[in-house]
Amino acid sequence: MSKPKPFISSLWGIAFVLILAIVVLGINNYRGNQAGFNIAFSSSIVIPTDKTKANSFQLIDTAEMFAKLCQPTEPVSIDWTKQLALVYFAPAQSTTSHLVKPLSVHRDNTTINIDYQLETPTVDTKTVSGPNYTGVAILLDRARLISSSNLLVNLLQNKTITQSLIITPNQI
Repeated sequence: MSKPKPFISSLWGIAFVLILAIVVLGINNYRGNQAGFNIAFSSSIVIPTDKTKANSFQLIDTAEMFAKLCQPTEPVSIDWTKQLALVYFAPAQSTTSHLVKPLSVHRDNTTINIDYQLETPTVDTKTVSGPNYTGVAILLDRARLISSSNLLVNLLQNKTITQSLIITPNQI
């Protein structure tokens, strides 16, 4: 007479364990997406601008568009197949220059929040032409932005939305 096999070593046992693992991973992934996640970004590109662009927020996805709108003072190395730029041109601030400093980029499902602050440059900080108007390009990986629906991007200063932008799936 043969001994019965333990449940875990039978075909049904293996199938049960695999299904249970898939369900648990799916639930964790769903909870993780609901809780949101931080997105790595680069923002070292300070952009000179003028009052016609002040207080605007734009998506830039090609080198030609970047060169036309931003006119960077130094050569910029961006892989446009893997990255895109969210460009914020700050509003005028009294008589001194202010630099836009992004603090964090956080995605919750179909909303991306970019926290930033305005800083007065120190003496050794390289300033750009024009005393009152500056901008910043926030470079994001396209893979972290993929969505089947529109993405709402909010700029937040002191937890207050200052600008919003909608990105459609075909722009990513």
